[in-house]
Order: sequence, then C-alpha cells, then structure tokens
Amino acid sequence: MGLLGGVGTLMLAQAFRMATPSIVVPFEYTGMIWGIGLSFFVWGDKPDLWTWIGSLVVIGSGLYILHREIKARPLPSPPVNFVDSPGESGVQPP
Repeated sequence: MGLLGGVGTLMLAQAFRMATPSIVVPFEYTGMIWGIGLSFFVWGDKPDLWTWIGSLVVIGSGLYILHREIKARPLPSPPVNFVDSPGESGVQPP
C-alpha cells in the first residue's frame, strides 16, 4: 500500500507540473471520496460527524472559488472587423 501511495503522489505531482491546476484539482477531491470509501470497505470505519463537516467545508470552499473565478473572468470583447473600415480593404466606399 505504501508503494502504491508513493507512486500515486509522484504521478499527481507530475500532473500539477504538466497541466493547469484547474484541470488537476478535481482529482484531489476524488481522493477524499476514495479515502472514505476504502476506509469503509477495507476496515469497516464509518465516517463520523467531523468527516462530514470537513467534506462539506472542502466542497463548499471549492464551489465558492469556482463561483468567484467565473464572476471575475472578464467578458470577451466583440471581434473587430478591420476589413469593413473605409480605406483598409483597398475598396473605396460608395
């Protein structure tokens, strides 16, 4: 298990080097789900209240950051058509 965990950590670090964090971070959230699920199925541990509270805090903060980033993103400017400008296309307007 330790070897697999170490290899997984190295692969995740490589993913952060090669991709943008917005692509890789959702896989970090699935790690929490895998950890809770494996803990339940392998050792029979049931998630307690603090696990649920912590999960809600992590998920809520991730959703807030997503909302904030979408809201702060600048609107795309409309394309400028330089060909229709008088004298630019070489054709004189009537």
